[in-house]
Amino acid sequence: MITNKIEFTREVIEANKNLITAICELMETNHDIKIEDVQDINIYEEGNDILTIEVEGFKFVVSDDYTALEELAMEQVKEIIEDCGLTENLIFEAELQGWINEEYFKEYWDDLHYSMAYDEGIYNIMDSEEVDLYESGELSEEDIRENYYNSLQDSIQNNWIDEFKFQFGDDLFNDIVIKENLINIEELAKWCVEMDGVAHTLATYDGQEEEFNGFYFFRTN
Repeated sequence: MITNKIEFTREVIEANKNLITAICELMETNHDIKIEDVQDINIYEEGNDILTIEVEGFKFVVSDDYTALEELAMEQVKEIIEDCGLTENLIFEAELQGWINEEYFKEYWDDLHYSMAYDEGIYNIMDSEEVDLYESGELSEEDIRENYYNSLQDSIQNNWIDEFKFQFGDDLFNDIVIKENLINIEELAKWCVEMDGVAHTLATYDGQEEEFNGFYFFRTN
């Protein structure tokens, strides 16, 4: 994100009347500071219609574009996940919502069952009926191995993740999800913002959202 400080020229003030009005309303309503008493104000362009505003020691993230604010909150959530890691609750929600790459676990069971069916001794995978048919030549070794592989696959009933957790536990499942980057972080971050609200992420001081004259303010200090 590129920060660009806005210089207060007459043209700038004229072009940003709504923003100036919003700042005045904010300071007078929430902090009992009239605009004529303001000695220190700085506005920085952060890109994507996002501003950082500093007024008398108070600092805010500001925009009149709520979609841009939601996108900024999502990016910050993704950064938090990257820095702090995924919690068990987030992994649980990702699984519940279908945001975990199930193909990884499908391939795991495919490979394991194939190995069990084709690497084991032929007599170790046959039932008594198949032994008779095999020895009489009515069933080939390939038929038996394919039947065994299919029976192993059918036993899971396409519940690749549930079976893995049942066999190996939640801790190993969570470790693999994190290590192999199996979660759709974009969808997870979007869900976090939808559930907690934009202010939970952007307003790091008090978690509050303030709206004045069409602009949304989130205090950060």
